[in-house]
Amino acid sequence: MVVVPLSTSAPAVEFLNVAMKSGSVARCEHIRSIDKARLADKIGSISEADMEKIEEGISRILGMNH
Repeated sequence: MVVVPLSTSAPAVEFLNVAMKSGSVARCEHIRSIDKARLADKIGSISEADMEKIEEGISRILGMNH
């Protein structure tokens, strides 16, 4: 599973991070792969619009056209 950590204290650096409507910042430069076994209970969700912004951020970090 690929994850992007969220932060409530990181600055929203335009190229690296994605500011979300909830006030959190998706730290796209910290994208990583983890084992699904490390995931516990679901603690929340994000909007479709925020997910699209995160996908665009990941594409920028990886140098892909989105």
